Amino acid sequence: MPSNDTNTIQKLIVVFDMCSSSNIIEDLTLTSNINKLKGFIFGLEKWLREESIKYSFDMYKFTGDGWILLFPLDIKGHKIINFLANLSLFYDESIKTIINQYLERNLETTGLTFGI
Repeated sequence: MPSNDTNTIQKLIVVFDMCSSSNIIEDLTLTSNINKLKGFIFGLEKWLREESIKYSFDMYKFTGDGWILLFPLDIKGHKIINFLANLSLFYDESIKTIINQYLERNLETTGLTFGI
C-alpha cells in the first residue's frame, strides 16, 4: 500500500542466496581452497554492479551468501524475471568454472533461492 509520507521511498526488494553455501564453505575450507570462494563472490559482485546500471537497482546489502537488492517500484515484471534468469545463468556458469573443481563432493542442491 503506497505511503502518503513524502519522505518515504518505496522499493521492490529482491533477496537471493546461494543454495548449499555452508557445504561449499566447509568443503573449500577442508581442501584449503577457501580463497576460490572469495574470487567467486567478487566476480558475482562485479557482475551485479554492471547489471545494476541496466536494471536500475541498488545493491543494498551483502548477506554472506547472497544480496538484498532494491529495485524501483515501477519496474516491469518481465524485467525482473529476465534479470533473475540472467543471474541464475551467470551463477551456474561461475560455480562450474570457478568452484566445482575444488569440491571433494557433489552438491545435492545447487543454484539460487529468491524472494521478492
